[in-house]
Amino acid sequence: MARTIRWGIMGTGMIAAKVAPLIAAAKNTKVVAVGSRKLETAKAFAAKLSIPRAHGSYEALLADRDVDAIYLTLPNSLHAEWAIKAARAGKHILCEKPLAVTVTEVDAMVAAAQKNQVVLMEAFMYRCHPATLHIKRLVTAGDIGEVRLIRATFCYNWHAPQNVRYSLPLAGGALMDVGCYCLNFARYMAGVDPIEMKATALIGPDSRVDETIACTLRFPNDALAVLLAGMRNNTPSGAEVWGSEGHIVTTTPWFPDAKRAVFSLTRGKETREIVIENGGNEYTLEAENLNACIRGEAQPIMPLYESRVNTGVLHALLQSAGVIAG
Repeated sequence: MARTIRWGIMGTGMIAAKVAPLIAAAKNTKVVAVGSRKLETAKAFAAKLSIPRAHGSYEALLADRDVDAIYLTLPNSLHAEWAIKAARAGKHILCEKPLAVTVTEVDAMVAAAQKNQVVLMEAFMYRCHPATLHIKRLVTAGDIGEVRLIRATFCYNWHAPQNVRYSLPLAGGALMDVGCYCLNFARYMAGVDPIEMKATALIGPDSRVDETIACTLRFPNDALAVLLAGMRNNTPSGAEVWGSEGHIVTTTPWFPDAKRAVFSLTRGKETREIVIENGGNEYTLEAENLNACIRGEAQPIMPLYESRVNTGVLHALLQSAGVIAG
């Protein structure tokens, strides 16, 4: 029987509340603890989600000997600090995207993980779903010919000035929150790293973050990518990969349905619907991938090399858009 991996949740925000039960649903998994800056907050979170132990500090969570792996959900600017501390405490780490704010931070996180022999993985959950993996196989196999254009959009309309997403010091903004998915998808489908990148953004006068951002990328194989991310518009999310002989379209790239995920493949005048039945929940699949990595049975579905490149491109795009200094 496979070893049970015991998880601790670092942070008690919206994403932690959403994902913790889905981690608990993974095979051979127990969520055994949660840590927050305030014990009262941790206790309330633990009671709501039936988590056995609540810790009133992140340090206490890392000192918990019954925790094997940490799901790190803190604001983006704190990822490097606490991932490094988790690694030094001997904990494996699933770190919410984006992995870090700078490439220098990524390098320090990777070094800490390697030195302490723990698994570190960036949490791009959509990469774990069979629908995403099937789209990648089709693109790699040449079913749409040579990749020419990739379009990806992730937007929502939620103005919350006090939320971390609207804080520049905490590395908020549309690109870091959801545009990172679009970039990740584009690089994954192109199969190479971009050589040119430009962005323009609508920067909030008070927040000073990119509340909507549009990006273009050029890849060395002559493929282009057009990305759109926003926190204050209702543009439908979706992704497309256009090739020399056909194209693939998905309207649910980031959250494929666990029971029936659908996308379309067009070649010439023929379009067919491709359905993935009972593919599973992407957050649960992500936890199972990390568990398998911890047990030495698999490799991270999101390699750290890709995380490093993603971080560098995100930084460059924010500079191009004038969100941060060049």
